[in-house]
Amino acid sequence: MRTLAILIALASIGCSATTHAPKLGHAKAPAAGTSAEVETVQREVEGIIRGLYRGDVDLVMSSTYPNVIRLMGGPEVARRQLDAIVAQVKKSGMTLESFSFPAPPEFFTHGTTRYVFVPTLSVVAVNGKRFESRNFQLGVLETGATRWTFIEGSRLTPQNVHQLAPEFPSERSFPPIYRKAL
Repeated sequence: MRTLAILIALASIGCSATTHAPKLGHAKAPAAGTSAEVETVQREVEGIIRGLYRGDVDLVMSSTYPNVIRLMGGPEVARRQLDAIVAQVKKSGMTLESFSFPAPPEFFTHGTTRYVFVPTLSVVAVNGKRFESRNFQLGVLETGATRWTFIEGSRLTPQNVHQLAPEFPSERSFPPIYRKAL
């Protein structure tokens, strides 16, 4: 049951049912809130999600907010943990039945750092069961950065967000998330 719970939690990250995923260009971030920026952050998030389930640990690590990697114990430890997650996903046979963006990204600035909430919705099948998961990725674009990096949102709380993103505005609430069996 614990393994199933972990796999359901991973469903909030997503998984790939296709053989190819969007290419991440890591181009300079366009102006805030433009259609180009919306497309950029959604493409990046979808690439991370599909990359995880393809086993592309390099892509996932390069797209992850650096403080997450640091708090995981550094790049070597993070890589080992991500490799273990990928192996567990493959072993479970988890598949993505659908993936979408249920709401537009929400861009905001605090101090000199830009943020974006990118809501996601997926239906995942694992061990003969189906689960729907609404989640989000928190994108961070720090001053001088040319590309977004992301924090998976399902475990973020007002109490722990500042360990990862110290400048995150305390008054900001998170988008809704849920997981339910179908």
